[in-house]
Amino acid sequence: VIIHLGQQEWLDYHGKSRNILRGLKEISAIGDNFFWNPTTWNEFLEHIMKDDPRSIGVTFFFDSSLQPEHNQQNLALLQNNKVIWAAEVDQDGRARLPALASNYALNVGLIQLSADDDRIVRKFSSPLVQVPHLAAKVSGMESSLIAGDSHMINYRGRSNVFEHVSFRDVMDNRLPAGFFKNKIVLIGSMDLDGHIQRTPLGEMSRAEVAAQVVDNLLANRWIQFPNFWLLAIYLLVLLLLAMLVLNTYPQEVAFII
Repeated sequence: VIIHLGQQEWLDYHGKSRNILRGLKEISAIGDNFFWNPTTWNEFLEHIMKDDPRSIGVTFFFDSSLQPEHNQQNLALLQNNKVIWAAEVDQDGRARLPALASNYALNVGLIQLSADDDRIVRKFSSPLVQVPHLAAKVSGMESSLIAGDSHMINYRGRSNVFEHVSFRDVMDNRLPAGFFKNKIVLIGSMDLDGHIQRTPLGEMSRAEVAAQVVDNLLANRWIQFPNFWLLAIYLLVLLLLAMLVLNTYPQEVAFII
């Protein structure tokens, strides 16, 4: 399940004027920290967790300079092992942990996605650092990956292939009881430039691409390339057949065949 947070609905929920958003955009680009409010996140996650989801992946990177929730009961929920918070890799190749990282960073996963030269995300690369990818963490498949391995993502469809609900759907109790039961929930946004990824099937959010990777991990549906020797034998057979046709039939007939 994908949950997208919108900038305007976030402001509306907190009773703030939408003019604030216009002013922020005029000053600088809005980043992930725009959506930081530990009290709201605690309430938000509490609504989801009551349905006992399989896991929750938060694709926003809330850096360590932010103040986490001081209430120990609320902090326990925010640092629940079912909730995986996004981490990043800095320019030196070291993991940058989020504000809510627990001891030994067991509740974090890297969110970076490798893009080709044309900035299209076609493959998934397992991180070289000690922190696994967020998609691997929420799927429980991190032990099946070898650091540095790359796989071609087999996209199941466009952005609407997975179920989507909104932030207000959750907060206003618009969803049926047990909606998130045993489901993997990925939380992101389509309103932040840093979350928009180009894919072979069009633009998707960071959470939507992560969902595609989770699907590939769970079903092992990566795009597979044929074995080199099998491909070589196949091409050899085609070549021999072509030579046979050319040597057996007149040139005019062979050309038609």
